[in-house]
Amino acid sequence: MIIYKVKTGDSLFTVSEKFGVSSLDIKLVNGLGTHPYLVKGQSLLIPAKPRPRALSENTDEIIRIAGKKYRQKIIVAACAELDLFSVGTFLEESKKTLSLLSPLKYIIREDCTLRPLGQEAVLGQLKENNAGILLNIEYGRVAANFDESMEWRLIKSILNILKAYGFGGLQIECTVNSADLPGFVRFIRKLKKAVNPLAIPVFALLEPSSWLGTNSYATIGNIADYVVLKLYNLFINTKSVCPLAPADIAQEILSATVEIIPAKKLIIKLPVYGWDWNAKSRKYGMVSTTNAITFAARRGSDIEYDPKSQSPFIKYSDEFGNRHVIWFEDICSLYNKLELVNSYKLAGICFDLIEYDTFSLWHLLRYMFNIRARVL
Repeated sequence: MIIYKVKTGDSLFTVSEKFGVSSLDIKLVNGLGTHPYLVKGQSLLIPAKPRPRALSENTDEIIRIAGKKYRQKIIVAACAELDLFSVGTFLEESKKTLSLLSPLKYIIREDCTLRPLGQEAVLGQLKENNAGILLNIEYGRVAANFDESMEWRLIKSILNILKAYGFGGLQIECTVNSADLPGFVRFIRKLKKAVNPLAIPVFALLEPSSWLGTNSYATIGNIADYVVLKLYNLFINTKSVCPLAPADIAQEILSATVEIIPAKKLIIKLPVYGWDWNAKSRKYGMVSTTNAITFAARRGSDIEYDPKSQSPFIKYSDEFGNRHVIWFEDICSLYNKLELVNSYKLAGICFDLIEYDTFSLWHLLRYMFNIRARVL
């Protein structure tokens, strides 16, 4: 299996001829439409061994992928907002690829109960399909102000939901500021003790920028079963036009973290979408990978690639003459960060998905890794 970057003059036919792979196979693996168009710089996953004459070594246009060179089974999780209409298709596409799936997030109310952001009915459908379900809860400002009795009421609410739907994992996403990190650690300690009888692993989802350099970083690594590092949107609140998940920054964070938390406990979380830095508001900033490529095709723009961050981007002008820059994740940029799992021998990967832009990703994951069916 290889990744190929489209050149000027390429078509689906010429690419299929170059590598001896049918056009239909390339379309199916990459989720291309009935009438696919290719854009210069677009990354394609070629699903079979290429002809020897087509590939001798890695180049700027061709990347060879080693299959399952990391023998240990890893966790593959995903957070995707699913409804009753989309969940069936999603499960079919991701078959034998996901260890855990979070179809919605819960937020903590002031009365210590949990409010779902999405359709809870999806949980029942996942349970019927014997899917591994991840309970994802955001721990923010409200919970940070709870006293001890309120924390125990919250833990009771969490246990009730865990038992009701047969969740296979519990993820607590920390969104509090640095001053509240010790309180979050104390809460996770209590929660972990309460959950232990259920034999459900506890994941702590952290933004490394808030934790690096604090005493709480090592402590949370000792308490939680797994620590999930959010390696994207590191600069989303700034005015800097930059990649969502720069590979060089991700590697710096991991290099510092493995000195504090064992690699076998670490999971990296990555986005599978893009960001239009010139959108009129944050509401319109998020762009799917497919839409980013469509923008490039319709505007006659090439997909460019930044070698330092190992991220693709496009530049285009809208109908009003406004300039836009979209940084996004494609199969090539994701592959480069997936290699960090091999390099550091991490526990796994988690993906933040929109519009289920994942056709080639599922194929790549199954080819690269041995994936755990359940997390214990």
